[in-house]
Amino acid sequence: MILQYLDEGSGGQSIAKRLSSYPASMGIHKPPFCCLQPWQMGIEFVTKCKTGVFQYVVIRFINTILTTILYTIGYYEEGKYSITKPFIWITIINFCSQSWALYSLFLFFLCVHKELQYIKPFSKFLCIKLIIFFSWWQGLIIGFNRI
Repeated sequence: MILQYLDEGSGGQSIAKRLSSYPASMGIHKPPFCCLQPWQMGIEFVTKCKTGVFQYVVIRFINTILTTILYTIGYYEEGKYSITKPFIWITIINFCSQSWALYSLFLFFLCVHKELQYIKPFSKFLCIKLIIFFSWWQGLIIGFNRI
């Protein structure tokens, strides 16, 4: 959606061209990912931000299918925080995937926030992402209290 506002339907090419003129320092990762190689501004930056966001959709879908299969065969028990149970590993994978997606969105937003000033995206972004993120943590805490 944000790319449509920035590109007027060109599929990411015009924003990539504009971003290629931005300082290379904008592609440097922020903590806690500051140990990663910087992303080159331009098409690489846009592609990696898109991939960072969309990987969550794929990971979440795979984890949902895996959870359904494991639950059906009686091996998945929600709220069982043991390293020998799949619940903890699926939870960790979902957390890492969600964190990377949010970080990718955040990094993209830092680069284009001035161009998006007219639609005031920060409050919308913050509201939606905080609801999703805190709902996830709430579910985790409630599950942990059942132990």
